[in-house]
Order: sequence, then structure tokens, then C-alpha cells
Amino acid sequence: MVEDVVKSLSWWKRIVLRLRGYVFLRYEKRPGWKAYLPIYLVKCEKHGYYEDYPHGHTGYFLCPKCLEEIRRSLRNE
Repeated sequence: MVEDVVKSLSWWKRIVLRLRGYVFLRYEKRPGWKAYLPIYLVKCEKHGYYEDYPHGHTGYFLCPKCLEEIRRSLRNE
């Protein structure tokens, strides 16, 4: 659970999370991935915390709940 991850962060990582909005957690390799990717804890202002890896060339994060809201709104239009 993400809330447990937030509680287990060191004080330094909590500061980084508060200042940046994201903090590095670990490297992870999932089925289908060619290499290990960095996993971050990210804070969405609307939905709270989630874990993600950087996307795209610039390394942006995508909140899964925000994405679902966008998809639903596009289907309803």
C-alpha cells in the first residue's frame, strides 16, 4: 500500500518529496521490460500518492486516476 511506503520514508526523502513532488524509491524490472527502470513515489495534488516510472523524453509522471478521468470524459463527449 502506498500509504505504508510514505510512512516508511526517511526524513530526508520526505523533505525531497515535499519539495519536488516526487522521490526515488527503487529500481524495478517487470515482465516485458528490457531493463530496470527507476520507480518513484509521486504526489498528485488531486489524488494523493502513487508509484510510477518517468515517461517520455523529459521524464514526466502520469497519475493513473487523472488518466482515467480524462479517458472517461473523452468517452462521454
